[in-house]
Amino acid sequence: MAMILFVDDDEMLHPLVGTVLQDAGHDLVFAADGERACALVREHLFDLIILDYEMPKMTRIEVLAQFKMMRADLPTVIMLTARGDAETVQVCIGAGARDFIVKPFSVEELLRRVAQHLRAGEGYLVD
Repeated sequence: MAMILFVDDDEMLHPLVGTVLQDAGHDLVFAADGERACALVREHLFDLIILDYEMPKMTRIEVLAQFKMMRADLPTVIMLTARGDAETVQVCIGAGARDFIVKPFSVEELLRRVAQHLRAGEGYLVD
């Protein structure tokens, strides 16, 4: 199905998200920080990126800016955040993410959002 990059420094989430998305038929690549995520985006074409709002080494804004500079064909980015307030949501969307999921999230929510964006074929970040 789809190749998905999951970027989150909470490595306890990796097996859970990996199992859920792989059981749904997707291939998953993990990164624990923005630097690794940028290296992976340089090397691979992803169908979807799920990016943590707060992570070490690079801010979400820096990571999204790097993604945009590296690839004109960058796919949809879904931001993960522990904060669901309007300001955080606005920052996520303003930085170039197409959607956001508030932590903690349910398996159903994750699968629904991933399927929604993959089905829509939306794909690319805009300035």
